[in-house]
Amino acid sequence: MDDAIDAIRRTLDEVKAFLAQEHPPKLSEADTKASFVEPLVKALGWAGLAAVTREYYVRNSQEFIDYVLKGSDGPLVAIEAKALQVELADKHAAQLVQYCAVEGIEWAALTNGRELQVFNAFLKGDLAAKRVLRLDLLAFNSDDEFDAISAQIQQLSRASMTAPSGVRSWMHQRRMDALVRLLLATPGSAPVRALEAALEAAEIPATTQDLVQWFRVHLAPGVIVLPSQSVTVSPTTAAPPAGAAGMVVPPAPSQPAGPSGGPDADDGAGRLRPLVVAGLLPPGTAVTLSRGGEVVIRGRIDGTGRIVVGGAAHRSPSDRAFARALGRQALNGWTAWRAELPGGAVPLDALRARLVGEAEGDTVTG
Repeated sequence: MDDAIDAIRRTLDEVKAFLAQEHPPKLSEADTKASFVEPLVKALGWAGLAAVTREYYVRNSQEFIDYVLKGSDGPLVAIEAKALQVELADKHAAQLVQYCAVEGIEWAALTNGRELQVFNAFLKGDLAAKRVLRLDLLAFNSDDEFDAISAQIQQLSRASMTAPSGVRSWMHQRRMDALVRLLLATPGSAPVRALEAALEAAEIPATTQDLVQWFRVHLAPGVIVLPSQSVTVSPTTAAPPAGAAGMVVPPAPSQPAGPSGGPDADDGAGRLRPLVVAGLLPPGTAVTLSRGGEVVIRGRIDGTGRIVVGGAAHRSPSDRAFARALGRQALNGWTAWRAELPGGAVPLDALRARLVGEAEGDTVTG
């Protein structure tokens, strides 16, 4: 197991080093698979012709799946890989899940070497309901953060996929977590109303909106580590609200203020803090800034609502440093930045509009 973890760490470190170049060359899908995807597949225990089929033929569509991983009873996991600098899209996922449904393959994984999405094709509902994991593979700066990410990746291992419980226990925990968080984030749900009644009996006045806000604040910070196999949850560990239950990324560490002329001085929380507190933008969420359809800057949201890029924390999404990176004098960061949420990429201004709409709704109904 230690060798497998070391191999995963080595591969992801190589991805980070490649992308850290000042002008990294654009990598093809074939090179991405050879350099980054196949080492991960091997590290997870899938090796040999009996276990791995490359270019698996889908008869009905006359298309191919990049990898199909097999156990003694047949295909278990389908993996589709995209080029390193290609952003994963729902159309990629939908096509893969459709192929799996046709071929009777329960599990599907989509990756570009930077992100991993895992789906269960047998679950009912739309694509979002079938997505059980969305993971930023590069969101680690410490051993603990890597361990949290590695524990999730290892759910695709041969050992997990062929164990009597293994990946099914993990999926059960994830789905249960998502539903519980959804119920706690819904003012009219039975659990929230029951808590309101309990508080009233104890002569502690609180509305259902008060309770929902309490859950959003107290469940938002921290790294998502769900109970599965050897993974444990510390008393201080918490996961994001229901809207982000599918993403597993460690929070960004606290960063010092930048020098004059650099990132905004750290004289308080970032401009995105209201979105963080409301649970719309959980700490650790990956954010991207694109030019001409290509991602130019990748960052993460810290617990105070700042955008952390390359070790520096920026309080405003419209920071001049971001504008310069795009060759502009100024930038409306609210419309330019996109948050990578489980349902897809969402502009920051759309999240702000949602927050304003919820606040107005509270005023109207209160």
